[in-house]
Amino acid sequence: MSEGWSRSPGTGTEIDADTEERSGARSGDAGTGVKGGWEVLPPHPDAPGGGQRRYRAPWATGTTASVTRTTPAPAAEPAPEAEAPAKAAKPVKTKTRRFTLKRKAAASSAGPETRDDAGSVSTGAPVEAPSGTPTGAAPPVPPETSTRAEAASSPTGSRAFEFTGSAGEYFRVWIVNVCLTVLTLGIYSAWAKVRTKRYLYRHTRLEGSPFDYLANPVQILKGRAVVVAFFGLYGLLGQFMPVLQPIMGLAMIFLVPWAVVKSLKFRTRNAAWRNIRLGFDGTYKEAMAVFIGWPIAVAFTLGLAYPYYQWRRARFVTERSRFGAASFDYRATPGEFYRLHMKIAGIALAILVLVGAASAVLFPMIKSMMMMGGAGSVPAEIMGPLGGGLAYLMIWTYARARLWNLVWDNTAIGPHKFESTVRARDLFRLYLMNTLGTIVSLGLLIPWARVRMTQYRVEHMHLTGGAAITEFAQGQTESVSATGAEFGEALDLDLSF
Repeated sequence: MSEGWSRSPGTGTEIDADTEERSGARSGDAGTGVKGGWEVLPPHPDAPGGGQRRYRAPWATGTTASVTRTTPAPAAEPAPEAEAPAKAAKPVKTKTRRFTLKRKAAASSAGPETRDDAGSVSTGAPVEAPSGTPTGAAPPVPPETSTRAEAASSPTGSRAFEFTGSAGEYFRVWIVNVCLTVLTLGIYSAWAKVRTKRYLYRHTRLEGSPFDYLANPVQILKGRAVVVAFFGLYGLLGQFMPVLQPIMGLAMIFLVPWAVVKSLKFRTRNAAWRNIRLGFDGTYKEAMAVFIGWPIAVAFTLGLAYPYYQWRRARFVTERSRFGAASFDYRATPGEFYRLHMKIAGIALAILVLVGAASAVLFPMIKSMMMMGGAGSVPAEIMGPLGGGLAYLMIWTYARARLWNLVWDNTAIGPHKFESTVRARDLFRLYLMNTLGTIVSLGLLIPWARVRMTQYRVEHMHLTGGAAITEFAQGQTESVSATGAEFGEALDLDLSF
């Protein structure tokens, strides 16, 4: 122990004279309580300077020895608690027993006490940082807060698309387009398409940034003029030169891949996000194999090759598309398409059996009841096609939802992966209500139906994984600026494929 300190036998604790002076609670009688929980004990006969008072700490037990101070400690000598950090930084081996000095000020504000292996007493009171600790260091973040912050900024977090359009706003765009298209005998339809797509794109957002549609209406008008001229020529040949009409029909088959490539190039090049355009690099040769070769294979296999044809078509469109200079990646397999089509066939068969059974049981009953009432068989004639239509809508919406999810769930770009959560029953309700609303309103609810469908599909699309999408987008901007790989607008045609 340092100079000026002594202890009597036991495992005791220490107290200095400064603690006594600050407490202002000295007592001349043994056993009198001292402020802060310290207790005055009778003098120990073997203590140096005999007759001096001894004090017992509040945490001391009956076997704990008391400690008294015989001589004042030198003022220049640092207190043991100030030396603790330095000793902790560079441990020194010693055979003497280690004691922890506890001042009365700390003891009075201490919380629950615990003892470590060395016999030191610690409390739940806040511990002040040593003088050597940087004052500018940030305080530790609670575990729950840090977990939430990491989840919010996690690169693997899901980023959802959002749609901010409304049926009222889109109705104003739609009604103007319809009126001007009728007044101009269809010429304004090119401008109407640009206004419609621009409204839907600019109200579709990812991370707060909207998409944009940059097409020129004149280019759309040129493409439609080409289509009208071709079909007009086909009709004239059928009237005046029927021999040449089969040749035109054969030429039309080989023009389909060309039309697909031109339309996809135009559509992707004029779509942008954060000033970065999409693109399509597919070639006519590749499109020939997909859109001519595989349909022929489907016909020769009596439809067994159709799931494979769907897989090849989705892979061609996805892998040849790009965002800036980054190409999309497609990870689905033909086996997944075959399994999906087997499920669709099974559900279709089950629905047809249920509808047939219901028709065989219920329709004759309803018909006989209506005949007895004098209303004839009109309800049965109406309910037959209605039941068949509902059955077809259920099968079609199931197939559409599952194929949509299958394609998008296996599409990725760079470190980012798409995820679609469209459900068949939601699509069934949407299509049913949209169809009924359009029929009842004589077409005036078409904007309402389109906004509802667009909003559902957009808001059930997510982008997951990878680094921040902002950093990825900036990288694509630099790549596109470096390569300059863009098609001239004079070569773009929208053939409305």
